[in-house]
Amino acid sequence: MTAFFIYLLKTSGWIAAAGLIYHFFLRNEKFYTFNRVYLMSGLAASFLIPLVKIHYSVKVFSLQTSTEMNAGNAQASAHPVDIYLVLFYIYIFCIVVLIIRQLLLFLKIKNLIRSAGYTIVDNYRLVDSPETKINFSFFNYVFLNFQQIPEVERQLILAHERSHIFQRHWVDLAVAESACIFLWFNPFVWLYLRSIKENHEYLADEAVIRNGYSPVWYRAALINQSLNASVFPLVHSFAHYKLKRIALMKKETSNPLKKWTVMLLIPAICIFLWAFSEPEYHAPTVESTVYQDDTLTSQSDSIILPAMPYVIIDGKESSSTLLKDIKPDQIESIDILKGEFAVKNYGDKGKNGVVIVTTKKVK
Repeated sequence: MTAFFIYLLKTSGWIAAAGLIYHFFLRNEKFYTFNRVYLMSGLAASFLIPLVKIHYSVKVFSLQTSTEMNAGNAQASAHPVDIYLVLFYIYIFCIVVLIIRQLLLFLKIKNLIRSAGYTIVDNYRLVDSPETKINFSFFNYVFLNFQQIPEVERQLILAHERSHIFQRHWVDLAVAESACIFLWFNPFVWLYLRSIKENHEYLADEAVIRNGYSPVWYRAALINQSLNASVFPLVHSFAHYKLKRIALMKKETSNPLKKWTVMLLIPAICIFLWAFSEPEYHAPTVESTVYQDDTLTSQSDSIILPAMPYVIIDGKESSSTLLKDIKPDQIESIDILKGEFAVKNYGDKGKNGVVIVTTKKVK
C-alpha cells in the first residue's frame, strides 16, 4: 500500500514540474502543435517515469536481530488502525464519485442527441437543438442552436468545431480527464487539463484563419458568443478562453528558439530520479566463525557474523551457546583474554579471544 501512495506522489510531482515549465515558457507562444505534443508527452511521462527506479549501493555491517524484529512487529501490532488503508478507501471513494459524475454528463448529452436528432455533414454529426445553451463539440458531434446564431457566425462556429473534430482533440481530453480522475487530489493536474483545453482552442482558431476566414469577423463572432465557461468537461466550447485567444491571434510568430526551453526537463528528470532513488543493501562476504554442535568451524558466508571467542565455563571448554543458559545472578566472575596473551596460553583456539566464566556454585 505504501508503494502505491509513493507512486502517486511521484506522478503528481512530475505533472507539477511539466505543467510549470509549460506555464512559464510555452503558454504564451504560438507553438500550438508543438505545445500539444509537449503537453501530452509530459502527461504520459508523468505516469511512466515514476516506474523507473534508480538504486545506489549501500554496504551493511550489521543485521537486525530477531529480538529487534519481534519488537518492531509488536510495535506495529500496537496500532491496529492502518492509516494507509483508510486513505486508500477515501481515494477510491472519490474516484468512484468522479466516474459517476462523468457518466451522468454522458447520459445528459445522449438524451440531448436523442431528443433533437442529428444530421451527418462532412463526416461529423450536427445536432441542432433549442436546448443547447452554448455551442460546443463532443467527440464527432457538433451542438448548435441555429435559432440564436446569425448565418455569418454559424459558418465560423462550425469551422471552429470541425477543427476540433478533425484534429481529434477529444482523444487528448479523454486521456487528461482520466488523469484527473486518477490524481483528483493534485491541483496541478486540473491546471494541466485547463492548459490542454486552452491549447486546443488556439489550434482550432489557427485552423479557421488558415482556411481563409476573416480574422476580424472571427474575433467579432468570438466576442458575440462569449460565455464564462463550458458546461461539460469533455467538450470544446467556441467561446472558451476568448480574451486570451483574441490576443494571440494578433500576436506575431514566436521565436523558435524558445522551444528549447523544454530542455529544462532534463535536469528536472535528473533531480526527480535522484530524489526518489532507493538504496540497495549489500553484505560483503567475510570469513566468519560459527559454532555447531560444540565444534568450532570456519566458513565463508555472505551474512556478517561476529567471530566467536573460545569459551571456558568453570574450567571446562564449552560452547558459546551454553552462555545463554547461565543467568547473571549465577556468575561469580568473567575474565576476557585477547590478542597475543590469549594465543600464548590457548594456542589457535584463543586467536578470537578467550572468555573465562566462573559461576558461584564452583566457589
